[in-house]
Amino acid sequence: LAPARRPLSPLWPQRSLGRRFEVLDLATSALHDTAEATGTTVNDVFVTAVLGGLRGYHEQHGAAVDRLRLLMPISVRDPRDPAGGNRFVPARFVVRAGRDPLDRLRHVHAEAQAWKHAPSLALNEILAAGLDALPPQLVTVVWGGLLKGDDAVVTNVPGPVTDTALAGARLERLYAFSPPSGAALNVSLVTVGDNACLGLNLDTAAVPDAEILRTCVAAAFDEVLALAAPTSRVVA
Repeated sequence: LAPARRPLSPLWPQRSLGRRFEVLDLATSALHDTAEATGTTVNDVFVTAVLGGLRGYHEQHGAAVDRLRLLMPISVRDPRDPAGGNRFVPARFVVRAGRDPLDRLRHVHAEAQAWKHAPSLALNEILAAGLDALPPQLVTVVWGGLLKGDDAVVTNVPGPVTDTALAGARLERLYAFSPPSGAALNVSLVTVGDNACLGLNLDTAAVPDAEILRTCVAAAFDEVLALAAPTSRVVA
């Protein structure tokens, strides 16, 4: 995890004013179909659509953006790890937010694959373990300084794949509003059966027009999911 850098988005907040939450619903099967048709992953499809939505939002505000710096938790869980809990390290990478959804998907896929095999992930895990042993106040200062400079945080959490009940009621949707960790927003995806639930946690200092962002993200998902059509090209 590199030290803080200047964010690439001109809309990044100088000072947080408040929080706004938005949700979107998708079909999990549509995400899987697009990933299969393009030779990528569900997470690649998710990140690509979010990038498209952010580009569209910037264009709505007359701010051109070609690249964005994302923070994404990457799982380092080993099959030998005990059940329960999470094992992940944060990875920061700069990705292109181009207009063409397939080119953007190819780029995201290549970047994500490179990160999954990066030796630095092991160092990040050691750093996280070391910080975990420090007093909470000190961890907040150190970790917060490391995470500054990101434009957005994206996180994808697989939920239950079978019917699940909560207090006797069937669980149909589950939204996560994860902290932006110093960025302009966090977009979290949680899948519950065939319902893919997006939770957007926005910093209103950076994203004052939450409904416009929601519309842009929804349009970008429609655009990326259309790649699952039979005429779509396959990612090499």
